[in-house]
Amino acid sequence: MKYELTIERTQPPCGGKPPKTYEVREVTTDDPAQLVRELEDNPDVEMIIDDHDPDSIVIVVDNQPVHHEYIFDKI
Repeated sequence: MKYELTIERTQPPCGGKPPKTYEVREVTTDDPAQLVRELEDNPDVEMIIDDHDPDSIVIVVDNQPVHHEYIFDKI
């Protein structure tokens, strides 16, 4: 399935880096959770998955102090 993936990364401000960054890309996957595991480079990452909206899946990875939110919108 094709998705527009928005990745929101939040981290504490340090070294002049912005505390929040965004990235948007088009991806094709049958398993958004597996794709997030690959992007996080951690097969055991803890995720909160919200898939109540049939056209959107939100996956949150909260490894304090870094917070990543992956929003998959069907294309």
